[in-house]
Amino acid sequence: MGFLFKRPDSPFYWGCFGAAGRRHRFSTGSKSRRRAKQVLAERETEERSKPVPSRHSRGLTVARLIEIRVDHSVKERGIDLANSHQLRVGSGRLLEWFGATNRAADITQQDINAFIEDSQNKYKPATIRPWLFLLRSAFDMAVDRGEFDRRDVPHVRIIKQPDNVRRRNPSREELQKFVEHCDPWLSDYVFFSYLTGWRKGEVLGLRWRDYSRQDKTLRLESTKNGEPRVLPLGGPVANVIAARREAQNAIRLVGRDAHIFTLWEDGKKTEQYTLDWHWKKALKASGLEKFTPHDLRRSAAVLRTQIQGHDPDSVARLLGWKNTKMLSRYNIVGTKRIRAIVEADDMAVALTATDTATLEKIER
Repeated sequence: MGFLFKRPDSPFYWGCFGAAGRRHRFSTGSKSRRRAKQVLAERETEERSKPVPSRHSRGLTVARLIEIRVDHSVKERGIDLANSHQLRVGSGRLLEWFGATNRAADITQQDINAFIEDSQNKYKPATIRPWLFLLRSAFDMAVDRGEFDRRDVPHVRIIKQPDNVRRRNPSREELQKFVEHCDPWLSDYVFFSYLTGWRKGEVLGLRWRDYSRQDKTLRLESTKNGEPRVLPLGGPVANVIAARREAQNAIRLVGRDAHIFTLWEDGKKTEQYTLDWHWKKALKASGLEKFTPHDLRRSAAVLRTQIQGHDPDSVARLLGWKNTKMLSRYNIVGTKRIRAIVEADDMAVALTATDTATLEKIER
């Protein structure tokens, strides 16, 4: 029997139940307990009506193997498949290589090694790693369901994490020069991303229904880490949203389903490849050194930590990180704080190896 519960980071009721040896947790998307109970009952009935896989099943196809794993990400972690470019491309690549209709049990260690070798010749390691994690976790879930024995599952080797950390973080002056060659919608996108550090897919997926005029907030339900995010609007960020409201006629045409940052008059979503095309065009016209939309996340981190001096935990929460680990990976170090430490000594003298008297004076 399932039950409902509340999470502190979500206004909705969440449901939890067990079926076929698995625990299911999900957001009902409703603030009404009555409606949430109905959603829980429907979801529980749906899961329990599915046929339970037989142990050591040999009929599981590659398509079904990957589909179950993707569905888990969508339902359990709340990931929006339409906005998850990495998940869609990764599953497509696996299906293309191993064959959607082939049996998953027929995948050998040699097949996986060949897949890794072929991918390394075409893609960067940072692109391949999520695909391998997807395939490995898909097999792990099949083992948990009893469709495979652990000994029958081939080992999916995860290639080494490359040292390809993004070092480019365009300054405010560079961005001001860049937006001189952008259309208004792209200009607003640039400054919103610079001020919030939100990911490209998250910003492009924002709709007017996510905006609360009364509370002056933007609520992002679908995020990479699976946790909803609320952005209080104020200052320059509020000005960007106000500019979008004033410039966009789509909200009157299609209501609150219209996307906020879109170039289309009917309010439909601007796809990431369309953004990339306009981005490259503006970058070429500006004559600036190459930077990508994702680099604005690093610029935002630098702005909030080094320039404005906000604490790392708050900055990580704003940018959608669960901890401050990514600040270290992006090499966002407080240079000013380090300088303040080394310059704190009011006896700013240059020591030499023989200047023992001065050294003793400082040590005392």
